[in-house]
Amino acid sequence: MKIEILIEDFTKELKENQQAIKKTIEKLDTSEAKDEAIHEKVRLNIYEIFETVFNASVKKVYGLQFSDDEALYERLSEIYLNFFTRIPASWRINYEKAKANEDVYNLFLEELKIDTAERIRDTFTKFYTRQTV
Repeated sequence: MKIEILIEDFTKELKENQQAIKKTIEKLDTSEAKDEAIHEKVRLNIYEIFETVFNASVKKVYGLQFSDDEALYERLSEIYLNFFTRIPASWRINYEKAKANEDVYNLFLEELKIDTAERIRDTFTKFYTRQTV
């Protein structure tokens, strides 16, 4: 079933990215690059958030039984992609505030969160589209 393939492929990609970020954090922590390690921890947190809401989206749409119902597959995409508007909304507001206040550090952090979310969204879209072709 394409839903099972999507779940497997997308979850695997998220886990691999999280592992890579964790390794980077370890290297940065040992090299005394504390600020960079904090930035990577922020990225890791964004990956964890969107993995959690992906799993919740799957459960909401499919419950405990998967099916090949095309409408359910599309509904999963709608529900999950909606999180990419809702969750980063406050980050975008904070980004604009930081920009107005010339707060370079918070501007960077909010941009990092937004960019990471967009990267995850693009990855999901790639895997989702691969199963719909």
